[in-house]
Parts: sequence; C-alpha cells; structure tokens
Amino acid sequence: MEADGDIARACLLTMCGLPGAGKSTLARAVAARAESDGIRVSLVSFDDVERRLASEKSEASASRGDDAGGPTPGFDAATWKAARVEALVTVERLLLCEAEAENVDEDGGGEKDHRRRALIIADDNFYYAGMRQQCHRVARRARAAYAQLFVSISVAQAHKRNESRDKNDVVPRDALERMADQFEPPAAEVYRDDDGEAGAEDDASENVRAVRAFERDATVTVAAERLGFTPAGVNASDVNDVWLRVREKWTRPATLVGLSSEALEDRRRLGSAANAASAAHALDTRSRRVLSSAMASAAANDAFAGMTKQARGALSGALNDARREMVDAVRAAAKANAAAKIQIKTTARDGEDDLREGDGDVGGASGDEDGDDADDRDAELEFVAEMNARESRFAALCREMLSGERGR
Repeated sequence: MEADGDIARACLLTMCGLPGAGKSTLARAVAARAESDGIRVSLVSFDDVERRLASEKSEASASRGDDAGGPTPGFDAATWKAARVEALVTVERLLLCEAEAENVDEDGGGEKDHRRRALIIADDNFYYAGMRQQCHRVARRARAAYAQLFVSISVAQAHKRNESRDKNDVVPRDALERMADQFEPPAAEVYRDDDGEAGAEDDASENVRAVRAFERDATVTVAAERLGFTPAGVNASDVNDVWLRVREKWTRPATLVGLSSEALEDRRRLGSAANAASAAHALDTRSRRVLSSAMASAAANDAFAGMTKQARGALSGALNDARREMVDAVRAAAKANAAAKIQIKTTARDGEDDLREGDGDVGGASGDEDGDDADDRDAELEFVAEMNARESRFAALCREMLSGERGR
C-alpha cells in the first residue's frame, strides 16, 4: 500500500465475469465491507438499469397497444446500448463529483480528509476488454484509481448456477453461451515479470499487450468455486480477503504512464477498430461451430426424420447462407466502426490544434490519448449491440428451422 498522500480519493472497481459467477452478490458484500471501513460506496448495477429501461419500454408499448406491451424477443440491442450509456454516465458523474470535492478540499487550504474516500463499483459482466477499457478511461478522466475484480468460473458451472436463479434473473442459455465465447478475461498475465521472465502466455501478441495494458496490476482474480456463498451472501472471511486484495489496488489515479512510445502508438492505432475486426472474425468462427452443433443436435433429436437428403442439404445451405449474411454484415459494421474511429480521432486532433494555436488548455475527452468521447463510446457500443442482436436472431433462426417443423 502506498503512502496515504499518494492514494486517489476515489476508486472505480469494475466487476468482470460470466453470469452466474456471483459477481453481484460479491459486489454487494465488498460494498458493505468497504463501508465498515468508513468508505462511501456507490454501486451501479448495469443489469438493474437495463431491466428498468426494458420495463419502461414494455409499459410504453402497452400504453400504445403495441403487441400488448410484451417484451422484445431475443436480444434488444437498443435497450442494451441505452442501459450501458446511462450506467457509464452515472459512474462518471459519481467519480467527477468526488474529483470536484477533492479540488474544493485542496483549494480551501485545509488538510485532505482521507476518511471521505469513495468507492464506485460498476457491476456488470464486462466480457469484452474494450468494455473494461471504457471504465478505465472514465477513471483516468476523473483522476480516480482503477481496479478490476474478475470472478472466474467454468462455463458448465455458470450454466448450472444461472439456471438455479430466480426466473426473472436467469440469462437465456444462448446469451450466456455467446458471452462465454466472446469473453476476453483480464490480460494481466500476458506481461513479463519484472525479472524479464516470460509468463505462461508469452506467445500473446504485442498488439494485445498494447491495447490491454490498462489491466496490468489492476486485476484481482477470484475463483467462484472457492468462494463460500451462503443464503445471506458470501462468507465473511472470503469477503474480507477479497476486500483487502482490492484495497491493495487502490493506489494512485489511473494512468497510462509507464507504457513505451511504441505501445502507446499501438494503442492509438488499434483501439476499438481492431477490437471490432477481431470480433467479426471470432463471430465467423463461432457461428460455424454454432451451426454445426445445431445440425448435430437436430439429427440426434430426429428432427430430420422423413426429410430427404436433398431437403436436408437445402436446409443446411439456407442456414449457412444466413450465417454468411450475418458475418458479412458484422464485417461491414466493423469497417464502418473503424472509419468512425478515424474520423473521431481526426476531429479531436484538429480541436487540439485549434486550442494550441489559441493558447488554450487542452483537456477533457479530446486530450485523452484513447480519443474517447461520447461519439467514440457510442460507436463501440453500437457495434457490439448490433453484433449481439444479429447473433441472437441467427440462433433463433437455427432453433426454428431445425425444430422439425420446417423444411420437410
């Protein structure tokens, strides 16, 4: 732990892990433990925001008489994106309030009251590294410390726990599978040790090292299977251990200082545009596997009974055409995302040049080396939302066409 004077007044703790891992239960337990140390805690649940927006949308639909106000089937991209924007804005507002309060303390000439430290917890799956990177950017802008709590769990165990939840909290099996396939665990392990020895994943690319450098030394990893969950929450001794480990990460304000110029250049060059291209490629691979698995499952369940070989081939071809159309659309969206990223960065740099020419102060989003502002954030979220929506529709199409009720 660093000297008290070096510790940021506020810390953003980002939860990370698959549904069913126990993140929300652990987040609430850590919040209560932090409060017992006199720390002011705010917990922002992304799921709660999404549920509220979905409910409001359903009520509005019912009042108009649209589909009796029923929920949108499958993945609702618009609600998901709106919820993430609102939740991220809430997190940033809470952090900036702490930054403003700190400025008041310092300008007043009095001794800073470290007992008034604040912990803001962002409770979500954050299965993409880019999602966590958005949180890190928010912490940097607010001069807050940054930490991540990764609750690891096997996919099989995640399914088991998810299915035992209250029915209103159960994540659809397809959605959990999608998140598991897309999941990018915190990459602190891709870095070399201080003595220069390579870690277990030394074959990871330099690009990954550059883009995900923000996770270095910020992540606390906990195995869900080793936590003592009780009807009342989490075993107190386990919570205490987790909290002490998180508190060790609460140091100076988040920064990118220490990265080489080459790493920073890679970071600027890659960013969300490369993440989007990589996601599109992963979708291609994943959807091939999904289709193959769906066909095998349909065959095992006699869904093709009585179907001619030609009809079966036509059905497989139609689904593969739909799969290719989905992947092509996502690739096109990835290119559009990259173009938008370039435009945003160009505009930001032009704004900085204008300020410099006028001897103005360069700051805020335009001065961020990630080029992150509302447009940049929205472009990233729009891409992920659209990709997930298309994949959800493809999974539904597979179920429908391979149910044995069509294609005969």
